[in-house]
Amino acid sequence: MGGPSDEGLGHDALAAGERLRRFASACEDRSPLYAHLARSAADDPDVAGLLTAAPSAPLGHPTLLFAAVHDLVLLGAAPALAAWYPSVGGTRTTTDGDPWPIFRATSLGQRSEVEHRIRTRRTQTNEVGRSSALLLALRAVEQQVGRPLAWLDVGTSAGLTLRADRFRHALVGDDGPASAAVLGPADATVRLTCRVGGDPPADRLPSLAWRAGLDAAPVDLTDDDARRWLQACVWPEQTDRLARLRAALQVAVDVPVPVTAGDAVTDLADAAAAAPADATLVVTHTWVLAYLDAAARQAFDAALAALGAERDVERIGMEDGGLLPGTRRDGVSRSFLGRTSWHGGRRRDQVLGTVDDHGRWLRWRPRPVDGAAAAGA
Repeated sequence: MGGPSDEGLGHDALAAGERLRRFASACEDRSPLYAHLARSAADDPDVAGLLTAAPSAPLGHPTLLFAAVHDLVLLGAAPALAAWYPSVGGTRTTTDGDPWPIFRATSLGQRSEVEHRIRTRRTQTNEVGRSSALLLALRAVEQQVGRPLAWLDVGTSAGLTLRADRFRHALVGDDGPASAAVLGPADATVRLTCRVGGDPPADRLPSLAWRAGLDAAPVDLTDDDARRWLQACVWPEQTDRLARLRAALQVAVDVPVPVTAGDAVTDLADAAAAAPADATLVVTHTWVLAYLDAAARQAFDAALAALGAERDVERIGMEDGGLLPGTRRDGVSRSFLGRTSWHGGRRRDQVLGTVDDHGRWLRWRPRPVDGAAAAGA
């Protein structure tokens, strides 16, 4: 039987199909299961059309569809599909069968459940592996300012990285003293490894006098459905990441940290006001700016500068090229670790290095950014 033709398909379903095809190409190496399912869904208007349930214009990202179905698998509501999902112990692969008919039947058979998740949830990457690079940047700030830090994480989601000093960090590499550094409690249940190049300050963990988070839609860690959704956003084959996430979620329950619901621009000052005056305020954000348009990014920078006019402020960002001062998109798959300081009302920008999106490696190469480069970011 031939596949469905484009005749009679709505524009949204066709657009969703194209998104699914692009997603399949992008995730082939990391998730053969999702790549196979995305290619099949791209040619099926009924399944592709599920993405039109997303409230954001014009369509939801394909990961929303796959996270919605993964959530059903984790819930135990899709037992026939579970055999293909390593996240729940499944061992079947696309080389020994075709999961598509079962995926399609599950998606359409539980359409209301899938559409409800696509409509009400958003995909979130609470990757605790990023915390190793963040801690090194925080320690660099503390070394230079000579005071404990007040840490405010913007776009924090569940706030997992705010517990970074409760994790065990193995920093391995082939140059600098960080090659043999291990930071964090020996009995930590979250254990991370980061390949480090360069010579970051890895002598000890930073001293944190205060910590808090700010997010437009913070995750309620007391809600079973919310915690399971975070796990559903991890791709099924990434069992190591899933195990780390589950351990980090338990740490977050055991070590409460306040997270405020609010806007990164308009609520920043109020969130920062709770930070103790005798600590240096450090505002961090990891892969947040890509979700803001140019005007919102400028407004966020202005809000930080306004804070910096009133007290000493540090900003540590982990973002794609072109979104931090002194960085640009260069066609290489990497992100940047950047620092902006406001001391005595004066601004100074630095690029601290390049970093893997999930924190698996860091190349520590600090360099100053001149005024023209900072203004062009």
